[in-house]
Amino acid sequence: MPATFDVIIPGLVQLPVAEPDIDLLQNRLPALNHILRYSRRCSSIKFDFEAMLADSLGLSSPNIPFASAFDDEYAPSQSLLCQAVHMQPDMRNALIFSLDETEKTKEHISIIINDLKDYFKREFSLLEVDEGLWLIQLSECQVPLQYPHILSVVGRKADPFIQQSRDNLEWYKLTNEIQMFMHSHEVNQKRLQEGLPVINSLWFWGGGEVSAPSGTNIRIYCDDFLINAFLTRAGLMPQNPQEVIERNFCQHNIYLDLRLLRALKGEQGYDIHSIIEDIESRIFQPLVSSVRSGGLKLRLRVGHEFNFELSRLSPIRFWRKPANLATVVE
Repeated sequence: MPATFDVIIPGLVQLPVAEPDIDLLQNRLPALNHILRYSRRCSSIKFDFEAMLADSLGLSSPNIPFASAFDDEYAPSQSLLCQAVHMQPDMRNALIFSLDETEKTKEHISIIINDLKDYFKREFSLLEVDEGLWLIQLSECQVPLQYPHILSVVGRKADPFIQQSRDNLEWYKLTNEIQMFMHSHEVNQKRLQEGLPVINSLWFWGGGEVSAPSGTNIRIYCDDFLINAFLTRAGLMPQNPQEVIERNFCQHNIYLDLRLLRALKGEQGYDIHSIIEDIESRIFQPLVSSVRSGGLKLRLRVGHEFNFELSRLSPIRFWRKPANLATVVE
């Protein structure tokens, strides 16, 4: 039986398509266009990348307990990850935005976090586990489990998550106090005077106990620090995504690439065209070749209303019209 390979690339079919992109989409991505043309399209209700990853891993919950990867002293049930954000209220809701990565903003975030640690030292502790990413360890408050990864909420409305928080009154009160403290901080008063977005909230996510995937015979390729830390804690050894082309696929495989999603969320340093061409040559081309030889079944998951499933017999659908990213989202 052919091995299975899940390719998870959130944001792939949500890319903005401008006139200069047409040549790239139509003529320079033959393997991806082969997948889009001949695949069987299967309905999906999983749109956030962590829900897709959890499903591919066979985890019972769509919210992955990322915080458990860093918590050696506290019980994982008392820990969350958090990151400073800008919450912009409007008349009926509030939108969540990531902050720029300038040295000034990094310094301002550090000052506010340090003051938070001191002011709320009885309620929680804060430990930086990566640049701009903290582990919050709560003393008594019950940890909420409903919050998704920050990449899944940037640019979205915060009200649905705030409403859910009200079911946990102690947590709701604590987060309100944190927001009031941050909003009134002198650093934010200076940022207002300079016309900069205030650092007025923390986004929390990743709570819960770590659980082993339903299958242990899984090889996963990913270069994201946070995801790889969780996978290692869960007993899986993440592989270098640069080595996909060199593997003999004989088990369940997963490839996860967050670069396009990060680019869509406004993070700096990501060239969308270069990313797509890299994925085409390094991932899609060798995988499509393996599918054609009968050694692999491919499932492309992109956070859209359907997944694309490609097998050796898929090209018998010869009547299908040519497809590319522009035609898929029409």
